[in-house]
Amino acid sequence: MSVVAFPFHRRRDLVTGVARVLGSKHGEAANIYWRRTAKRLLRLAMGMGLERDAAESEIRALLHAVLSEIQHNALMPAAQR
Repeated sequence: MSVVAFPFHRRRDLVTGVARVLGSKHGEAANIYWRRTAKRLLRLAMGMGLERDAAESEIRALLHAVLSEIQHNALMPAAQR
């Protein structure tokens, strides 16, 4: 059986939502938020049938997308957001 899941890093609402919250937190609060989010999504991906390695890869790709979104938002003038 093969599992086809829509990748987390392509879910715009997920990427922008996590980026918005993560971008507003700093230090340990940001770390706690990301770890909780990553754990929840890892359980979700594995619950959908992804192997652990594939699920962890999904989480890494999401983190890269979120960090890119945060960087993009930081560079964009506030009037354009």
